[in-house]
Amino acid sequence: MKLIKPKQISGEIMTLLDEADKEVIIVSPYIKVTEWKKLEKTFAELKSRGILVSFFYRQDEYGTRKEIEKLGFFGVPVKFLHCKVYFNENTAIVSS
Repeated sequence: MKLIKPKQISGEIMTLLDEADKEVIIVSPYIKVTEWKKLEKTFAELKSRGILVSFFYRQDEYGTRKEIEKLGFFGVPVKFLHCKVYFNENTAIVSS
């Protein structure tokens, strides 16, 4: 385990996505991918590589559900979700 400085978190998440071999799971109350074009491109690359991407998001976040659908991935609404966790087969990042 290592601690990541706040300014490094987004880069570490991008690395985690790039290094996925089979699956990525993202647990976050909200997701705003389309405002970050590099991340949107990364998700498109994951889809083209056949990587299974699953999202768990806060149940009342209608905008997040639309973002996930626009990306073409599966989303699971979770009541009162607050935590943020990102993981692939080898790496996990826990955030708040």
